Amino acid sequence: MSGAGRTMPPLDPRTVSPAVLFQSLAGRRPGLALASLSGGACTLTLWDEASRTRISTVAHPRRARESDPAMLSRLLPVCVARLLVIDAVGHEDVDLAAVTAAFDAAPLLGATTDGGRRFCFRGEIWTSLGGCDGQMPTLAEASRDLFAKIAALGFAVPGVPARDVEQLLGREDAVYTAITNRYDTLKPQPRDFAGQARQLAFLDRSTADFHGQRSRGWEVVAGEVPDTDPRRASRYWKANAHLALPQSGISLWVDASISIAAPMSLARLAGLFLAEHDICVFSHHARRSIAAEAQACKALQLDDPDVIYAQLARYATEGYPDEDLAELPVILRRHTPAIEALNESWWSEITRGSHRDQISFNYVAWKTGVQYERFPLSLAVRNGLFVKMQRVRANRETSIWQ
Repeated sequence: MSGAGRTMPPLDPRTVSPAVLFQSLAGRRPGLALASLSGGACTLTLWDEASRTRISTVAHPRRARESDPAMLSRLLPVCVARLLVIDAVGHEDVDLAAVTAAFDAAPLLGATTDGGRRFCFRGEIWTSLGGCDGQMPTLAEASRDLFAKIAALGFAVPGVPARDVEQLLGREDAVYTAITNRYDTLKPQPRDFAGQARQLAFLDRSTADFHGQRSRGWEVVAGEVPDTDPRRASRYWKANAHLALPQSGISLWVDASISIAAPMSLARLAGLFLAEHDICVFSHHARRSIAAEAQACKALQLDDPDVIYAQLARYATEGYPDEDLAELPVILRRHTPAIEALNESWWSEITRGSHRDQISFNYVAWKTGVQYERFPLSLAVRNGLFVKMQRVRANRETSIWQ
């Protein structure tokens, strides 16, 4: 079915990460947002950075027994300003030049504090992490937790310097995804993330025809997946990065349901997480072994249990310890001979056993001797790098085309 005659809204909340929404405000967002906390309210004031004038001030009453972190989490899950200042003693005035000077001087500075009275964060980092943890009892504890997360992303915070690293990328390096059988729709990604690298979407012809010219910033590669069945189709490109991108030195795979939230470029992401290993993935948010993954697949009827358990029995006879489980909607890889061998072995397992790729990845990494890096936190929480969006199947009823 062709997509002719339809229009796609530029920003659909089901398929757009806060990072993309933040970037859409470029040129219109205020320079600074001041959250002044008091006993009964949080007063939010927006400032124009160029003219250093106040734009608006709104007081939000505190809910009964609501802590400072809970109030901030409710009011500021996304910061629209370049900088966010939280004043713990309720001051509503701010020296804009003094606050912004430190951040202007240090592009990798993520957050500052004067010792507990005032905290300042870059707006895009606050947004990518979803703000502070509203379950924390005090602002000081919530800020320390947030500083630790910001530091894990390589930015400077009080007491921790920035990791000033960047991997030189080539024009054939890529962010890539794949969709077959109209199982999902393309998600717009932050426009500056890929840099000079490519942003490729491998679509079968039906899915490509449905999207038409509405590629949402992706370079579409249309065609059928070679010699595989529909359940394994998109996983062909996911596993076989060296075949999808034969000229690439580095690639980032994202499932079609993933939107990039990282307040950084692909070059910096690769510099941070491919420093010691050639591949980086998330640890599973809920399970720690293939055996637990097999039970979940059986309960959810995701594949034939007999196929999965025969596969696990084979792994056990080979001595696989089954002590780890990766979650694989995101894979950052350096295209080395060792990773190519892992890719090929992984695809072989997907074709001969379960099509559920998380069943075989850790076994293959163990078998090939490939160690992998882990992204901080998990995909079940706001990790500051990637967010899992609602899957929107591309069919006649898909409202995003209305």
